[in-house]
Amino acid sequence: MKPQLRMFGAGLVLLSLAAASVASVRLAIADESVSDINGRLYEADKMRAETGMSSTDTAWQALLAKAQSAVHFAPHNGHYWNALARVQYLPRMMGEAAVSPDYAAIYQAYREAVLAQPSSAYAWSGLAYASDYLLAQNQLPGGKAALEKAIERTIFLGQREPHALRTGVDLGLANWPLLVPATKQMILGAVKRLAQHHLGDVAAMAERRGALPTVCVEAAMLAHQACNSLNGGAKTKVGAI
Repeated sequence: MKPQLRMFGAGLVLLSLAAASVASVRLAIADESVSDINGRLYEADKMRAETGMSSTDTAWQALLAKAQSAVHFAPHNGHYWNALARVQYLPRMMGEAAVSPDYAAIYQAYREAVLAQPSSAYAWSGLAYASDYLLAQNQLPGGKAALEKAIERTIFLGQREPHALRTGVDLGLANWPLLVPATKQMILGAVKRLAQHHLGDVAAMAERRGALPTVCVEAAMLAHQACNSLNGGAKTKVGAI
């Protein structure tokens, strides 16, 4: 091999190594940023629960910049998109005024998350919540079918994740009249599964959504007082699915 070709080949190797090194450093920075974001989100939630105080807009803008930088460095990392969506959800104050979350931006972040991690129940549950809000505003791309898909994927992928399963059931009950029979059956199956270990949670969700007659059709729910006392303790019946 000619000396010039050997030098050219060596140069390409060095450039590749340098590019890999830069990429590695960027990912390390992104990982550190997302870890910091998750910690700060936890502290913000804790502060709001204990004091009722929300984050300042300045603090929120700093978190947003970190999350946006992370997804810029690694756009195929679903965890980073989840972090960005959670930042977008965070309640904040601009002076004395509360700032509402940008649900369109939240929806887009969770869309990217499920594209990056299509088997993530957490990402699908976040997308389902954002979709529910946008559908109510007639702003959801894909309309009812998009929400229904998000609910179905949340339940399907969340069989061993109670948090995701709760989300699927909650949003399913909230949108019950809009859903097709197959989706309703899937939701009732999730009710049955959740009721085995979280009976009170399911009853509370159903009561909040005005859906006790719907969930109490499941035998597993009849052990709960709310279902047992429905219709004077008689076996609960539900309208056609």
